[in-house]
Amino acid sequence: MRYRKLGNTDMNVSVLGTGGYPFGPPLLGQAETTAVVGAALEQGINFFDTSDVYGQGQSEDLLGVALKGKREQVYLSTKFNLRNLGGQTPRERIFGRCEEALRKLGTDHIDLFQVHYSSPEVLHEELIGPMSELVEQGKVRYIGNCNTASWR
Repeated sequence: MRYRKLGNTDMNVSVLGTGGYPFGPPLLGQAETTAVVGAALEQGINFFDTSDVYGQGQSEDLLGVALKGKREQVYLSTKFNLRNLGGQTPRERIFGRCEEALRKLGTDHIDLFQVHYSSPEVLHEELIGPMSELVEQGKVRYIGNCNTASWR
């Protein structure tokens, strides 16, 4: 497997990663997820990406179980969205999602925590401040953004 530095981070990630979209209903259960993760690790893959919306909300749980005892071998990325806040402030959503992801993944830190879907109603200041606090607290190593228009 080849590895490459991810952007301006100190993470030396495999050029192929494993996406957690199929982990959970209706596609893969725990046994299949564990088998996929095991095969990926055997091939030298060390980057795993997931989200709270993958696998009907179960992807992080299944990935956490599959990686039990292997956390130091991998880099974990997960995401949160800022759409449909349901009365929460952006800060509450960001902090709540981080705590939920840490619990589900069975880890004390997330290597890359990304905005999955932003919202035009949320100002950058409302986003960057809380995310930076999570980095300062050691719960998140790096922050990122995906599925957002380049002009935002």
